[in-house]
Amino acid sequence: MTNVELTRYTHVVASSFEEQLASIEDITALIDKTARLAEELSQLLQRFKL
Repeated sequence: MTNVELTRYTHVVASSFEEQLASIEDITALIDKTARLAEELSQLLQRFKL
């Protein structure tokens, strides 16, 4: 593998990793938001004793 090919491959792998990391961060944010909403719902249910 030439240096040019290796550099291109490295960029492709890095780009793929960045995309995967962004997806993981999006999923983590959704999980956090879901947990907060569940807590709010729990508090409302307790307040109205449902």
